[in-house]
Amino acid sequence: MSLQAGAARAVITPHIGCWMDGNVREEGSRGVHDELYARALLLQDDGGEAVGIVVLDLCGFYKPVADRVRAEVAESIGLPPERLLVAATHTHAGPAFLGILGEPGDEQLHALTARIAAGAVKMAHDSLRPARLAWGAATAQAPVNNRRLRTQDGVTHMNWEGLDPARVAEVLGPTDPEVLVLRVDDAEGNAIAALVNYALHPAILAGDNWLLSADWPGYALGLVERERGGVGLLLNGATGNINHIDYRRPQQKRGFHEAHRLGTIVGAAALMGLLEAEDTTDQVSLGCASEMVCIPGRRFTEEQVQRARRIVAASVGPIKAQVDGVPEALFAAELLKLADRGDYCESVEVQALRLGDGALVAAPLELFVEYQLDLKARSPLPHTGFVGYANDYQGYVPTPQAFEQGGYEPTPSGWSKLCPEAGQMAIDAGLKLLAAL
Repeated sequence: MSLQAGAARAVITPHIGCWMDGNVREEGSRGVHDELYARALLLQDDGGEAVGIVVLDLCGFYKPVADRVRAEVAESIGLPPERLLVAATHTHAGPAFLGILGEPGDEQLHALTARIAAGAVKMAHDSLRPARLAWGAATAQAPVNNRRLRTQDGVTHMNWEGLDPARVAEVLGPTDPEVLVLRVDDAEGNAIAALVNYALHPAILAGDNWLLSADWPGYALGLVERERGGVGLLLNGATGNINHIDYRRPQQKRGFHEAHRLGTIVGAAALMGLLEAEDTTDQVSLGCASEMVCIPGRRFTEEQVQRARRIVAASVGPIKAQVDGVPEALFAAELLKLADRGDYCESVEVQALRLGDGALVAAPLELFVEYQLDLKARSPLPHTGFVGYANDYQGYVPTPQAFEQGGYEPTPSGWSKLCPEAGQMAIDAGLKLLAAL
């Protein structure tokens, strides 16, 4: 079927002083380093099938924000809500929408941002024109590292702890260096959009940064947009155990220089994949499906609960900012909140988009990268990407092995609250949707 496409972007940079998400901070933002955007892509075939994607430079958001975007888009252009994928890049230098490590943010800001995001989709719709697309891929190995390490004494550590490399016995998991790209051009070969799917935590700017920024995705997309034109969209993947820190390089720095360096590497790889994807076509079938999966929550022993109570009782003073990780007292308080819920189940939307001979499976999760690799290996299509932080936020999803190993991500909290089987449940649901499409 012949294809039409449109793309647009709109600024969503908030006011200075807003609280920021992603790390423990003691105060709000102090300035703006670079603009934050909502970037939108709309695809429509001549049979009337349409799918939309809008990506926001935020750490994440809850379902009411996605619902608002979807409802306004449905009202303005008639796109059914379930056919719009709303995702966050997961920058740790964006305004507070989750509030899990500090202030919950500003409801008025949330409503305004959702309205701007819906407006970007409307602008993409209004720019629809004949289009062609092609999937491609490249590799960017240097920026990605599995952040879970086992030291010689058998203890699990995180790579941000500044360990002596000689102490590290092994890295506890793989990475996925693939940069999956979707090239969307008009009938004359001019760029409309470029979709980039890559799994890397945008936490190069962490708890010692108070400037609003898109982190490395901003630099990557800036390069792609300057070199090709059109609108770039970064769909982050399964980043639950993936960051930029190479424990073998103790001198590695943080900050904007490193965000620029690594973002440029990812952007250059994306450009390579886009330039090599020359066989564009306008004969594209589109499809979309979603399923609400009920995933059980964590369960705790009485010993865990009593230990958490002792830690909370012994803690004094306000929680201080820190570059990475979370204080033990905050983790203990989070465990008690979950324990008070008793037995519970979270309703998790798994969404699949079929775009020609490629597809995206999206979920509101920080999956461990092992699940993304499993999805790609088992997909019936030649090009498949996983999109995290999509349509809601339900936190970390480690592997069962990681639960046994311990460490940061499996520690119970509001951002790690699902059962050990959650990842496999989500991936199996996604594969079932792909098979139907």
